[in-house]
Amino acid sequence: MKIRDYILESSLSRMFKLLNDKKYTVGFISAYNEVLGIKENIERHKRLIKDVRSLGLGYIQLRSGYTYADSDDMTNEKSLMIPNIDKDTLLKLSKRYDQESVLYSDENGFYLIGSNGNIIMTFAKNRDTFTFNNELIRKAFSSLIKGRHKNRKISFKMLEEKEPDSINRWYFIKEAKYVRIL
Repeated sequence: MKIRDYILESSLSRMFKLLNDKKYTVGFISAYNEVLGIKENIERHKRLIKDVRSLGLGYIQLRSGYTYADSDDMTNEKSLMIPNIDKDTLLKLSKRYDQESVLYSDENGFYLIGSNGNIIMTFAKNRDTFTFNNELIRKAFSSLIKGRHKNRKISFKMLEEKEPDSINRWYFIKEAKYVRIL
């Protein structure tokens, strides 16, 4: 199946395949910024889509939510899963949209990467990539905006935290080792 088919037919199984197939690179990024209003964030998201398209790349739209350690309020933002993007291009986009970090998957692993390029943590890249645990999802989730599994919430399984201080404002569930997707 061609990458275009994966993008047109969004499902959790397609996401799983893209993340775990070593022949694909995948990036996750949001243009949202918590200090901006909803109108500005929607405009930034539209600009990000145009930027991704201008690079000749496709995307899968996601909705993500997460809480901060000092609050029970759930954020809500749109993000993109971008197959076949290289790490340098993803990091350039993260700087353009003032993002602290992005998710990136390649043949070597699945990582949360700071905008400086440093690996912050690694995620499972196997049959345990996703979790559907409701308790964890109440703190951090992502879901497809379109497709068969629209609004089905997931989290990713964290394997190792590399630089916890660089993202100390994020909420982590240490015991279970799960974290939000961007």
